[in-house]
Amino acid sequence: HAQENPAAPVRIGFTADIALREPSKEHPDGHTFPAQWLFNAEAGDVRAFGSAIHRLFQKIEWLEETDMERLIAEWRQESSESATLLGDVERQFRACLKKGEIRNALSSPSTARTGTTEVWREAPFNLLVKSNGHKQLMSGRFDRLVVERDAAGRPVRATIIDFKSNRIASDQQVLEAARGYAGQMRDYALAAAQLLGLSRERITATLLFTRSGRLAEVTGA
Repeated sequence: HAQENPAAPVRIGFTADIALREPSKEHPDGHTFPAQWLFNAEAGDVRAFGSAIHRLFQKIEWLEETDMERLIAEWRQESSESATLLGDVERQFRACLKKGEIRNALSSPSTARTGTTEVWREAPFNLLVKSNGHKQLMSGRFDRLVVERDAAGRPVRATIIDFKSNRIASDQQVLEAARGYAGQMRDYALAAAQLLGLSRERITATLLFTRSGRLAEVTGA
C-alpha cells in the first residue's frame, strides 16, 4: 500500500486579491479642508481633543436616560489627558447638548413605541465589498448607529451619526464639510445596509459637529 503524499500547503492570496479600505482615513471627496478646521482645537493636541470628546459622546446610550453628571465624572476618571484639555472638552460637550436638534438625535426615536430600537456605539465592522469589479475589505467603525426594528424584530431603518470635532461654525463651512465627508459616509451607509439587510434608501447618514452643535445629513451618502 503506497503511502499518500502529504497535502501541499494551501496558499491564500488574501493581500493580493483583496485590498483593504478604511473610509475614515481616505482623503475627503476632492475637498481640501482649511487647516484651522483640522488643527485649531480648543486646547492642546487636536487628536487628543477629538479622542476625548468621542469617548464622552460614546458614553450616551439614550440621552433621556442618562445621568449626565455621573457620566461626565466617570469619563474624567477614566481619561488621561490634561485637566485643561478635559475642561475644554466638557465645555464644548455641554454647549452642544443645549441644542435641541442634538438632543433629539441622541434620544430614542419616537418610532420605538411600535417596535424596538437599539444603538450601536463605537461598533467596528469589516465587510467584503466589490468596487469596480475588485474585491475590497472595508474596515471602519460606526461612532453611533441607531437601528429601528419592527414588532417582529426585523430592521426597518437605521441612522448613522458620525462625530466631527472640526473647528467650523458657519452654515457654509458645515455644507463644505458635509460634501467633503460624503465619500466616507457613502461607504458607512453601504456597510450598515449590508449588515442589517436593508436597502440603501433605509439608511440615513448624519454628521454631528461637536463645536457648533450642528447636524448635517449627507445627501447621496
